[in-house]
Parts: sequence; structure tokens; C-alpha cells
Amino acid sequence: KNLMSHFHGDAHEPSVLFAGWSAETALDYATSLIGIFCLAAFAEFWRNIVRPRVLAHLARPPTRSTRSHHTAMHTLGEHREGEEDDRMIDSTSPPAPPLLPTRNPSRWSKRAIVDALMYGVQLCLGYFLMLISMDLNVGFFLAIIFGAAIGHLLFVQRTTADSPGPASASDGHC
Repeated sequence: KNLMSHFHGDAHEPSVLFAGWSAETALDYATSLIGIFCLAAFAEFWRNIVRPRVLAHLARPPTRSTRSHHTAMHTLGEHREGEEDDRMIDSTSPPAPPLLPTRNPSRWSKRAIVDALMYGVQLCLGYFLMLISMDLNVGFFLAIIFGAAIGHLLFVQRTTADSPGPASASDGHC
């Protein structure tokens, strides 16, 4: 295989990332462009929608009825010795984090493990896209850029303050 060190538009490369993914014909090349575009858009979807929603779901505190049930059990003295106490601790100001890592039981919590696994998937998606761009094929590179840009446009959660628009007298600008 002739290794190229510049961007090219050759659609007849033997494989993209692995032997089963070839772009030898025009149809294969077009399908690869669509797949790469979708992979880049999916990477943005994963980073901006899936991961934050799953982590937010795992961070939800117990419902009010669950907390009041545990409070009532402890008030009535129904808490049994050896039974796990999962009441929420009300803290108004958390302590400052240490400069060096310490033994932290929350580091191995379900949420932390899921976050680490989901971050690993995010890294894999990004590195796959990087490896595809290293093929130096202009079409593949543009599919990555446009897929990521469209994914960013579709999946980044914006507030009304973020939305572009003409400046008005009420927004404080001259």
C-alpha cells in the first residue's frame, strides 16, 4: 500500500479502520461517508445528551416519600442494629476537596463507575474519528467535520441567553 502523507480524494483505499470496512467502489465510498457523518453526529449526541442524562438520572436523590419513611422509622426507633442507614445528609457547604486524592468511597459508587464507562465510550468514539481523519481522505475528513457540526447544532442544550439574535434595548447593550 502506498502511504500518503497529504490529503487526497482517492476513493479506492482498501480499508478504512479495519479489513471489513472497505471503500473500493463509489457505493462503498458514499456509504462510508454517510457512516462517518453519522458516527461524528452520534459522538456529539453521546457527549451532549446520553451521558449527561444518564448521570443526572443516577444523581437523583431519593423521593420525598422515601426520605420521610426513613425519618419516621428513625424517629420511632424502628432502626435495627446492623441495618444500612441511607438517609440523606443535609450539608449546606461541602468541604473543600483535598489537593491529593484520598480514599473516597464515592469514587467507586455506581454513578462514578457508570460515568467512567460512559467516558470510555466517548473516548472510543473520538479516537475512531481521529483515526479515520488520519487516513487523510478529504471526503472522510469533511464528513467528520460536518457530522460533528450538525450533531453539535442538534444536540447541544442551549438556553435562551445562548441563542443568537439581534440586540435589543432591553438586553443592556448599546
